[in-house]
Amino acid sequence: MRLRRLSYLIVSLCAVAALAAGSAAAETGFGPGTGIEAGTSFTPLAASTMTTPTAVLGTDGKQHIAYELLLTNATATAATVEKLEVRAPGVTKPLATIAGSQLVADMTRLGGLPEGTPPAEATTIPGGSVGVVWLDVTLPAKAAVPSELEHRVTATLLVPKPFHFTADLDSVKTGTRAPLVLGPPLRSGTWVADEGCCSEPTHHRRGLAPIDGRLLVPQRFAIDWAMVDSHHRAWVGDPSKLSSYFGFGQPEIAAAPGTVVSAVDGIAENRPQGPLTPLPPIQNTVGNHVILKVAPGRFLLYGHMKTGSVRVKVGQKVREGQLLGQVGNTGNSSTPHLHFQVLTEPTFFPSDSAPFTFAHFSLLGQVTAPFTDETLALQPTGTIPIAPSKAGARSRRAEMPLDLNVIRFQSSKAG
Repeated sequence: MRLRRLSYLIVSLCAVAALAAGSAAAETGFGPGTGIEAGTSFTPLAASTMTTPTAVLGTDGKQHIAYELLLTNATATAATVEKLEVRAPGVTKPLATIAGSQLVADMTRLGGLPEGTPPAEATTIPGGSVGVVWLDVTLPAKAAVPSELEHRVTATLLVPKPFHFTADLDSVKTGTRAPLVLGPPLRSGTWVADEGCCSEPTHHRRGLAPIDGRLLVPQRFAIDWAMVDSHHRAWVGDPSKLSSYFGFGQPEIAAAPGTVVSAVDGIAENRPQGPLTPLPPIQNTVGNHVILKVAPGRFLLYGHMKTGSVRVKVGQKVREGQLLGQVGNTGNSSTPHLHFQVLTEPTFFPSDSAPFTFAHFSLLGQVTAPFTDETLALQPTGTIPIAPSKAGARSRRAEMPLDLNVIRFQSSKAG
C-alpha cells in the first residue's frame, strides 16, 4: 500500500469509525499467522514518553510516578482531548483519570499557545501538532507498582464534522531501579524545597527543553533549596545585596560518597534581582557547580555555588558529609539558593532527571504562597508564609520532599 494511501486511511471516517466501535477485533483475518494481531487499528493520536517512569515515596505518604505523555496528532485535522486514563495491565479501574478542569491544568501544547489564547485551548491539538500531558500518578505507600503503564484517550476528531472516539495508545514500562537514598546536601538549618515535584506547574517540573535533537525534562525532580530563619525570613535588610540572604554562603556537603566528575568555579555572582535578562549561555546555566558520581548512571548536581567556594576537583573521591562549597547566586539564578538534583548523565545538558529520597529529615511545614528565586527579591519583605505541620515537626525517613515543603536536615556523617 502506498504511503499516501495509508495517510488517507488514517484520517478517513471509516478507519476512525472502526476504531471507535472496536470492530477491528471482530473482523476476519486477524489471529496467529495473519501478520496482524486482533485489536489492531488506526489511531489518530500517538503517544510517547521521554523517561522511564519511576515511583518515589513523597512526604504526603503517597508514591508518585511523575512523567510526561506526548500526544501527537497524526491527522490533518484538529483533535480535542477530553479524557486520559492511565491503567495497569489487567486492572479494570484506572490508576488515574485526567479530565475536565484537571486536564486543562495538566495539558499544554508543545511550543505553547499563541498569546491571549485561553488555556483550555491546550486540550485541542491541531493536525500534525503535539500536546503534552504532565502526569503525576499516585499510589498508596505500600501498593505494588505496575510493571507497565497503559494509556487510553478519549477525544473528538473534527473531520468534517465532530467524531468522538476512544483509543488505547502506547504503553510504557516503569522503572525497577529504586530511587537513591541520600544524606543531606546542606548542613543543619531550615530549608524550603522550592520548585519541587510533582503536580504543580513549576519551572523544574514543566521545563521541557530540546537539547542536541532530543526532547528532555532535565529538571523533573530538581529542588531549589532556600534558607529561612526562625521568623520564616529568607532575607533581612536590602534584598539587592547578597549578604542579606540567610542562605548565601551556607555550606554544601556531599549527600553520598562519590567521585567528582565536574567542578566549575570562577563565574561571577549575580546581583539579587527578578528574572535574568539576558539568560546566561547554556554552558553557564548552573553557574559554579559540582557534579558527583555516586552510582552507575547516577550523579548529584550542586548548582549556583558561590564564587571561589568550590573545595573539590575533578577525579577527587569524597566522603558523605564532606564540604563541597557554598550556596551562591551564579548562572541562571536570581537569588541565592542551592539547585540540587540527581542526573542520569555526568552533565546537566543533556540529561534525564531521576527521583531521589533523603534518609532522615524533619518535616516542619508548608509554604502557603508560591515563590521562586525570581520573585523573592521583588517581595516587599523577605518573609515567606509558612503553615506549620499540624502534627508538629515530624521525622521522615527515605522520602522525597514535595514542592514547598519546609524541612530541617538531620546531621550527616562528619566531613
